[in-house]
Amino acid sequence: MFHNFAIPLLPDAHVTLATEDIRPETPGTASHAYAVPFLPGAEYPPNDRCQVTLLEDGEPLYAGTGNLAGIRAHGHGTYTQENGRLIFSARDNSDPRTNHHDYDAYYPVFYSRGIGYAAVALFVLASLGLYQLRRPQPPIPAAGLADEGRSFRLHLIITSALLLLALYCSTGTLSPYANNGAANPVAPHNYLYNPDHEHFRALFQFVDGQDRSTWDGAIFLRRILFPVLAYPFMKLWGFEIGGALFSLLLNVASFIAFVLLLRRMVGARGAIFSAWLLALYPGAGYWGGLPYVYSTIVPFSLLLSAGLLALWQAGSLARVAVISLLMGVAYLGYDLIVYYLPASIMVLLWRRKYIWAGVAAACQVPLLVTWLMILRFGLHQTLINSNSAAYSVVLHSYLHISDYAQWWALAKMAPAIGLTVFYGANFIFLPALFLLLCALNAVTSRIRAHPAEVALLAITGVLFLFNNLAPAYGASWQMRGTWIARLYEPCFPALVLFSARWFQALPSLGRLSRLSLGLVLLATGIGNALVAFGPILNNPGHISETVFFDFADSRLPHSYYEANLEKFGRRPLGFSHAEPP
Repeated sequence: MFHNFAIPLLPDAHVTLATEDIRPETPGTASHAYAVPFLPGAEYPPNDRCQVTLLEDGEPLYAGTGNLAGIRAHGHGTYTQENGRLIFSARDNSDPRTNHHDYDAYYPVFYSRGIGYAAVALFVLASLGLYQLRRPQPPIPAAGLADEGRSFRLHLIITSALLLLALYCSTGTLSPYANNGAANPVAPHNYLYNPDHEHFRALFQFVDGQDRSTWDGAIFLRRILFPVLAYPFMKLWGFEIGGALFSLLLNVASFIAFVLLLRRMVGARGAIFSAWLLALYPGAGYWGGLPYVYSTIVPFSLLLSAGLLALWQAGSLARVAVISLLMGVAYLGYDLIVYYLPASIMVLLWRRKYIWAGVAAACQVPLLVTWLMILRFGLHQTLINSNSAAYSVVLHSYLHISDYAQWWALAKMAPAIGLTVFYGANFIFLPALFLLLCALNAVTSRIRAHPAEVALLAITGVLFLFNNLAPAYGASWQMRGTWIARLYEPCFPALVLFSARWFQALPSLGRLSRLSLGLVLLATGIGNALVAFGPILNNPGHISETVFFDFADSRLPHSYYEANLEKFGRRPLGFSHAEPP
């Protein structure tokens, strides 16, 4: 937690690049790239944003993505770091040794991979030490939160209202997915939207029966469920406003359904604990204030995870079939089948229900396959585009390996990438709390990992390794690295489920233990709140900026985030601006 989050909040170390140390990156060639020795042992993985901020005469340059060819050929202030050197170009492509510009580099203190590994080793050793301890008596259920309907309903109402407020504070100009990159204000209200806005609008135009030219070739047509469900809202209030309102409704309704299901499957205490964790979870707000299919990621992941629990508890083949059919519907909203189809098979195989596992797979697939066939043969849409072909490009790289030394150089970075992705994919604080509870579980609740949790985390790990152990490939859409940590967000319910079950089984604690645990949970809540409400609070302490860019790095200067909030105002839905600033 300290290495991945607290260190970046500390004041950066500073060094001025000495002119005499600067050399052409490739001497004797027509290149705009220059190199200077810089922090050996602190390399950042290729295809990721460099953690160093390089300034030319006090103005930030543009962090590269490990594409040396682009820096060499185009320059214009791009830079990156590798192999113990900083490779950069001047903003005007002049020679930095003679252009009389000053170059200053700022980087996080303790900027070393070794410190990260030391932190992991220390945590593992401390956790193993706890597991060597033995409590003198078995856990005794705490008497704090009784399973009473009135208490549960009160918590559910408060957390639902808190979630709705957090979601609302991510609408308008406040949506992180829209304001952490190039601004895209849309008339007449001039709220901010992502540059891919028109790709999402095409889905509404398709459902609305508009002219084929408005949606033909749309890259997200396979994810049709959200615009179908949101269509009445979009038709009544327009694509942007109506879609955002439905997104809020979908997220809150799914949250309530998940908490109610968890109450039945885990218990009231655990369900209440999960409700408070999820009410401030920034993952919902990152997407939830926009009329995009991505707003289904968090709610559908929660419901599908409840489906995994239900499959584990299912007492008949008919029930397995019904649950699986419902799970299959969710796959029309987002590509969650990659996670939850193999996870559901793993859960049933764990129970040694081999026929049931086959039936579950057979029931989850047909609806999505049918829709894809309609797109391909009924509507004559290609199923291969820049979005859907990404994984096939990665697979192709495994089948056509040309440079084994380069492959090993990429593969050995996977552990460092994985450490960062684990935190970044689920917004820092929830993963940190999960790790802490895993350690404390040895001397508190002593629960075992649930097969649903293990299956979901295992599938996520396999997908991560598939992407990050791949040999080099030339596609511009790189699936490796920390810049795209958001790919692995659907695993977050496993962290929530474990935390809920841990709290449900938590025994009576002493006064000091209760106080310590309370402070930890309070810190987690405050941290999540500073992220979830970060846009409307104007990024206090740069915490929300750091967390949002750890989740999904737009490859643009991080200063865009605050600059957009300042330029377009902090305006949720209902606070319109007639003219763009």
